[in-house]
Amino acid sequence: MRKHIANIVLCLIMSMPVQAFTVVIDAGHGGDDPGAIGRVAREKTLNLNAALQLGDMIKEAYPEVDVIYTRSTDVFIPLHVRADIANKNKADLFISIHANASDNRSASGAETFVLGTDRMDDNLDIAMRENSVIKLESDYQSSYEGFDPNSIDSYIMFDLMQSDYMNQSLQFATMVQKQFVDSLKRGDRGVRQAAFLVLLRTACPSVLVEMGFISNRDEERFLASDAGRLGITRSIFRAFSQFYRPGKAIPALASDSIVVPTTKEQIAQAAQQTKASICYKVQIFSTKSQLKKNDPTFKGLKNCTYKKDGVWYKYMYGECDTYAEAKKLQATVKQKFADCVIVAFQGDEQIPVKRAIELQK
Repeated sequence: MRKHIANIVLCLIMSMPVQAFTVVIDAGHGGDDPGAIGRVAREKTLNLNAALQLGDMIKEAYPEVDVIYTRSTDVFIPLHVRADIANKNKADLFISIHANASDNRSASGAETFVLGTDRMDDNLDIAMRENSVIKLESDYQSSYEGFDPNSIDSYIMFDLMQSDYMNQSLQFATMVQKQFVDSLKRGDRGVRQAAFLVLLRTACPSVLVEMGFISNRDEERFLASDAGRLGITRSIFRAFSQFYRPGKAIPALASDSIVVPTTKEQIAQAAQQTKASICYKVQIFSTKSQLKKNDPTFKGLKNCTYKKDGVWYKYMYGECDTYAEAKKLQATVKQKFADCVIVAFQGDEQIPVKRAIELQK
């Protein structure tokens, strides 16, 4: 009888739904808050691209994991709402992704933060910069109970509020930093503690990752490149795998066959390949209808191409390796299309002309 009851209990336990592991990935800044601004990139865009790619990696390897983004588009999300998203979804892990900046243009390397006040004076400047985003919120004094991101006195509160998840946060942060250094050969700025509001309000293990310095020209190029983003997200993913499945092998990803440059020579070679992948075209007009190659609308221009953008077909003429060549072509095309403009591409992706010019320097 006892054995029969035990079997019933065991069957009931085995049939109970297993609570899914939930990771919330936070792309820092967004919308009206661009974050740090570099020569060719904005932090909010770097953060979002990395967050989405990291989420895709986790979903590919672990379909059972719930991946939730605080934002998946270019929108502004208040800091307390980001934390609320994690708490309402009962997150098991919160990862906030950022790019660093400094008045010292030679500052470089990656670092990973957890909530805390250890050596607070050393990290106060970055905490103030990241927390200052709350001033874009209409009623931040009420939402954050009078907290002033620019007042040193406000940070005294962090001495009294230590995270219940400090050990797990430190564990994951150490895994992330080790991957950055060992696998990606990034400069090691270590695991640090800082008074970040977004980490203070999350009720789960939480880290804030600074991928590198957008204010450093070489690092900005690396972070803005496909290879650099892949290296960063792959490193965070491997750390996630160790945290989620301790002691078990990290599953292979489809992107594992892609070699990410790590040495100075490899990065320089990748930079040359980036330059070679850039081209310029002259956009002549946009229309909601796809045209035939010999349509009279082209006014005799041959081999025009198009890029579909929503309901619009943006037609372009020519293909130039440099901006100077594109300017000469534009001058000729203006005789037929007075409003034509120069557009730039990196591979198949259209990018701002200013960014293309900077990448080719």
